Amino acid sequence: MNGIPIYSFGFIRINIWDVSPALLVIALCGIFTNRKWGKKYDIGYLLVLYLLPIFLYLMVPTIISAVLYTICYFVLLIMCGIVKKRYVFILSMFIGGGALFILKTSFHHWERFMAFLYPFQYADTVGYQTVKSIEIISDAGLWGHGFGAELRLLGSVENHFVLTYIIYIFGWVLGGAMIVLFILLIARLFYTVKDSREMYGKSLIIGLGSLFILQSIWNIAMVVGLAPAASVNLPFISYGGIGFIFQVAAIGLILSVYRRKNMISSRHIIG
Repeated sequence: MNGIPIYSFGFIRINIWDVSPALLVIALCGIFTNRKWGKKYDIGYLLVLYLLPIFLYLMVPTIISAVLYTICYFVLLIMCGIVKKRYVFILSMFIGGGALFILKTSFHHWERFMAFLYPFQYADTVGYQTVKSIEIISDAGLWGHGFGAELRLLGSVENHFVLTYIIYIFGWVLGGAMIVLFILLIARLFYTVKDSREMYGKSLIIGLGSLFILQSIWNIAMVVGLAPAASVNLPFISYGGIGFIFQVAAIGLILSVYRRKNMISSRHIIG
């Protein structure tokens, strides 16, 4: 579908590339917290951990998954204290990833990026969704057009642009309330990280929380034209079977870590 392989098991369809960043983040949390760092070949090991998934993502291609994985990877790398003084190494990895991105990115992706910068110049082509989303939410008003109002001018209203549809139906009152709820969720994640004392559990919260924060901010910014249009769903709101299941499972993991925050011995407490 759109150049990305979809695995079908009867009536169940799985896009493993959409959920792979969450699985990779969970794996990285275990690797980063259970390994003793300081050996000479650790830099090569870290490069493999980063570049191999990026190479696979760019082969598919699924650029947004590569971007999400890249940001979460570096957040975990820094938060786990592995490269506090190795900023040159971090920069070189960014340059390497950027070079691969440039070499693999098609003209279509560059055109979509230009449509983000100048959406109204591409209103009839790749900038259509962004322009229509801006026009629709501008016309919604405080209370919207009422439940059941049809919106046929914009595609993907059930997943990528679901916030646009909600604002169109219920207005900026409900849309603003949803944005506030996401801000409260992000604030709660930060509080949970601060209250957690075990390194692996803290890494899980940081990694999975970064995914939620990135997807939420990107989707909200996308519908108002402040971020490039991409296949980024709004967590817990957008339609999507396997993606929604993984989001609920990730929140379950975070809650499980927080519930057991006081069930560790003093020798595991972070100073």
